[in-house]
Order: sequence, then structure tokens, then C-alpha cells
Amino acid sequence: MIIFGYDNIPKEFLGAAIAIGNFDGVHVGHQEIIKTALSIARRKGCKAGVLTFDPHPNIMLGKDHSHTMLMQLEERAKKIMALGVDFVVVAKFTPEFSSLSASEFIQTVLQDSLKANHIVTGYNFRFGSKGSGDVRYLAKMSGSYGFSFTGVNHIKYLNYDVSSSYIKALIIAGRTMLAAKLLGEPYKIPGPIVKGKQVAGSVLGTPTANINFSQDTTMPLFGVYLVKTAGNWGVANIGWCRGTQMDEPKTPMLEVHLFDLESNDFVAYGKHLEVELFTLMRPERKFNELSALKYAIEADKVMARYLLRNNIKGSL
Repeated sequence: MIIFGYDNIPKEFLGAAIAIGNFDGVHVGHQEIIKTALSIARRKGCKAGVLTFDPHPNIMLGKDHSHTMLMQLEERAKKIMALGVDFVVVAKFTPEFSSLSASEFIQTVLQDSLKANHIVTGYNFRFGSKGSGDVRYLAKMSGSYGFSFTGVNHIKYLNYDVSSSYIKALIIAGRTMLAAKLLGEPYKIPGPIVKGKQVAGSVLGTPTANINFSQDTTMPLFGVYLVKTAGNWGVANIGWCRGTQMDEPKTPMLEVHLFDLESNDFVAYGKHLEVELFTLMRPERKFNELSALKYAIEADKVMARYLLRNNIKGSL
């Protein structure tokens, strides 16, 4: 169950073991924190829940005007629920919420509202006004407020540090396969299908769907990727350029062509797709002639099919 707001928690979820964090991307480190709370809940015979925040504190507090997200709220909540917890609480991160002191956060949110039995956080979790509370403070105060506490140490995976910021850096650099390892799944770009110039199908013989994605989404390196969406493999171009078109869009676009589908059968304007990124096959280019663009598209399709035929989805 996904609950918006922490001040009206259903009775059956009171007294739970709660994992707390922003959990952007719900990467393998986040999963360890949540699974720890789940294990403790099962041992204690109570419910397991997650407390997360929206929007991200960096966005609301204006600390980082260019802050981007690995995952939108709905997808994040669904991925957390899929780990087996009983509920997710989404606390609205407002100026008033951010002004709570560390002790007020514990008293108001953890004790009065959630009546938490046990709290689990990552090693670097901070809370309260200006980040005044940390894991040592939580551990120190837990007994006084009637809950126990577990802090999960820093997680390494395949000898790589696991953090949302590192995963974002990998995606921006086009290293989507390593990012997928740390996320526990391919990086996805969700968005609705929008109407394009319809040049790809009618002129180039390669029907495509244009995906309009949120501009706070972490932007991959512009280029052509092997992708998968709705159970179908294909290729996608992400970036500013539209082949030989001089009137570039005001915002970056994702243009995807799927294999083994009849014409434009998968194109339904307004339909929501999640495009999974695999191999970066080449950087984005702009071509002087349609013939050169058409040749490049055919080469991209050949390369993608080669990768699939040889079960090579990508490398680190």
C-alpha cells in the first residue's frame, strides 16, 4: 500500500520496522537497507514499511537547481513495494517539514505518527533542520523514543561504490550497463508517445515513436542505444538532433524504433512507455544528407541485431 502523508497512517501499519531514505533509483544499496528492515520486521512479527520523501530535499531547498532523478515517484514506490514491504509512506518535503528539528522529526514523525518499532537507515542518512540529525543521533535517542535502530554500512558492488550520484555519473557518461548492475535492472526512461514530424517512417522507411520524458530525468549521453520496451527490442536515438532537420526541438527527445512489429502498430499517441537502455552503440550525429542518415540507421539496426543474436546486451 502506498500512503501519501505521514499524519494518517492506518492502524494496521503502526508499530512497524521502517526503512527511511530518499531511495532515488532504489539501487542495490537501497535494497539492502529495505531488506534489512523487512528481515527485522519478520523476526519481530510486525509490519515492514518505508518512509521516503517527495520532492527530493535538494530540489525543494534549492541546493542544486540542476538536480535530476533516476526514477520518478510512482516508479520508485512500485519498485520498493516489489521488494516485499507492506507499505510505503511518501512524506511531502515542504519548507515546514524541512524546518523540523532532529528531535521534532523523531517525535512527530517516527513516534507520534508511525509509532515505529524499529528504524533502519543508511550510514549517511541525515534529517532535521539543516541536516542536524545523523545516524549516531538516531542510535543515541532511539531508546528514549521507544524504538530500536540499525544503520546499514556503505555498500560496494563489483568493487564499485554504490550511490545515486555515482550511478547518475555513469548514465551521463553513457555507461548504462554498469549503471544497470548497480541499479539491479536496466536504466529506464518513461514518458508518453508524442507526435513527431513523421519523417522516419515515410521517408526513411523506419517507423519510430517519439517519447517526451520529464526534464528532471537524469539525461544519458546523447547517442544511439540498444533498447527494450513493452517486451520488444529495438534501437533509440536520444538527443537534440533530428537527423538532418535544422529546426531542432527545444528539449531533448527519445526516438525509438522497435524490431519485428508491423509498421506503426506500437505507436499510440499519449501511450506511456518505459524504454530500457542497454548498449550505447554510437554517439549522436547530425547528417548533411538523408541518404547518409538512412545508411547510418540501417547500420545501427544491423549492429543491434548482431548484439541480440550473440546475446551481447552490452559491457561494463
